[in-house]
Amino acid sequence: MDVRLGFMCHHNCRDNFIQGNYYYNIIEGNKASIFVTGGLVSAFNGDSDTGIDLGVGTAINLSRDTYLDIECSTMANYRPLPIHIRFGFGFTFNN
Repeated sequence: MDVRLGFMCHHNCRDNFIQGNYYYNIIEGNKASIFVTGGLVSAFNGDSDTGIDLGVGTAINLSRDTYLDIECSTMANYRPLPIHIRFGFGFTFNN
C-alpha cells in the first residue's frame, strides 16, 4: 500500500484518465517511484468540484515494470487547465 501525489488529465465524457504520480510506499519506505497510469475512473463530485475518485488501471514505472493499480483518491480541479491535483492511496500489484 502506498500514498501518492500526482497530476491527472481526465476526460469526463469517457470516464478514462492518464496521470503521473509520485508514490511513497508507507510499508517499505520511500522508493522514489514515479509512475504513469492509464485506466478507468468513477468520479463522485460535490458542489465544489472536489470529490472522490475510484479507479483501476495499469501503471508503468520508469524501470518499465507493469503493475495493476487500484486506487481511491480525492481530486481538486485547477480551472484554467484540464489538470487535477490528486492525493490518495492505493494498492499496486506487481504483474
